[in-house]
Amino acid sequence: ILVTLIKSNKYDNKSIDLNTWQKIEKFQILKTQISCSSSPWRKGIDRTAKMNVEYMYKYHNKIYYRNAQNVLSIYRITLLESCDDLKVKLENAWHQYNTDKVLSVYISSIGNESKFVIKENQFTFRKSLIALILFEAQGVILILVIILILTCLITLLRIRY
Repeated sequence: ILVTLIKSNKYDNKSIDLNTWQKIEKFQILKTQISCSSSPWRKGIDRTAKMNVEYMYKYHNKIYYRNAQNVLSIYRITLLESCDDLKVKLENAWHQYNTDKVLSVYISSIGNESKFVIKENQFTFRKSLIALILFEAQGVILILVIILILTCLITLLRIRY
């Protein structure tokens, strides 16, 4: 399971076939938008912060405007993190990607399609699905501890009276 989740890391499997895709050297990021999401398992608690990017590029003297959905996601790891904490961490990661110059745009030679790609060389725990399992495990452990404490209290009260 661990190997499967590591391989499903969103940023590792964005491979592009160089025969049908061409890298655009000059592109401009127009706008980024960060939102929190409670998916994938149930509603109610924000588990991820996701970034959408609007970008522009020029190809054959024509300007194209595109939107890329869920370009970057950061998962919640601890129960105490809020949506605002996730947004700050995502903004910091985004600024690091901008300074490292790992952002690129590829266009398809077949059709009028483009992809916004983040090339990341290392596995990042916070950006993988393993973080969601850790978050859920914390909730289960917390509930078990509460049940254990309540059981001990009830047992002590029954013994005393």
